[in-house]
Amino acid sequence: MSTLRARRRKRTADTIRKAAVELALSDGLDNITTEMIAERAGISLRSFFNYFAFKEEALLPPPVALSDEKVEQFVNGSGPLLDDLADLLVAHFRQTEINRTQLRALLELSRTHPKLMFVKDQTFCRYEDQMGVVIARRLSVGPEDPRPRLMAATVAAAIRVGVSRWVAEGQGQIEDEVLSTVTALRDLFQERTPGTPRLRRL
Repeated sequence: MSTLRARRRKRTADTIRKAAVELALSDGLDNITTEMIAERAGISLRSFFNYFAFKEEALLPPPVALSDEKVEQFVNGSGPLLDDLADLLVAHFRQTEINRTQLRALLELSRTHPKLMFVKDQTFCRYEDQMGVVIARRLSVGPEDPRPRLMAATVAAAIRVGVSRWVAEGQGQIEDEVLSTVTALRDLFQERTPGTPRLRRL
């Protein structure tokens, strides 16, 4: 796809997302249709379905894959794994154009709309799976090793916290919040009340 065509598609997709969020907030998600979104966006219904399969999908932020270059840097990195992974994620979120208002609307609407919550969670799970594959490459391990999936799930939870904080606080850059919550994992499980024995095998 040419750069010009890609830019046009992005502009159209952004327009559709903006229209979907505006209608969902003003009329309620249950009360709007794909036809209404297409009309608000100034496109045909057929054009809408060239971009999104259903109305809930139009409320999601644009998907952005991890940079191939940054992935290779992480896989071949020699620093502490969590620090190198944090660098990869910061680079990812820095290049991702996320509209705070639209993301806030998505999080609010998903609390009361099961289909939207499912679509949102599935999108995040795909991102988590992608991280798991990258971590497995870094560790040079196969699918039978649980560590990459466990690391990816833990980091994904930290990202969720960071994104939620960024949406709620309404300031700063999303990559800064993600960096803060991900790097907090370094000390999270090391904190113990003085005199408390360490966990033992049962």
